[in-house]
Amino acid sequence: MLLLRRRGADARELEFPGTRVGADGFRCTIPLAAPVAVHASAHDVWDLWLLPAPGAAPVRIGRVLDDVVEKGSVFPYPSVDVLRKRPLARVRALVDGLLSRARAQVTVKMFFSAGNELVLNVIDKTMK
Repeated sequence: MLLLRRRGADARELEFPGTRVGADGFRCTIPLAAPVAVHASAHDVWDLWLLPAPGAAPVRIGRVLDDVVEKGSVFPYPSVDVLRKRPLARVRALVDGLLSRARAQVTVKMFFSAGNELVLNVIDKTMK
């Protein structure tokens, strides 16, 4: 099981099932809509954890089996812009377009922290 744990006062945990790959591999997909749907601040930071078995202690996900000291600049991940789903989204989009207002959008980006652990950012962004 993959766990996303949001940092800060509005802490939250999201779980995503995974599948075993080979003898020691693991594969999981994080639907970006999940952390975006519970976006709570202008800049949400989610730490990635692996729950290896039910009842086991979670393990922080990172890269430690190589000789790269600061992975953040060496292994960049692309950012993805996502429109936030809001109640009455189609009506709001029409009104926003008529009034030339910015639409609610966030940027989602995965990166390696200073401690070489995987982190997911969800950051507010506006779009005309």
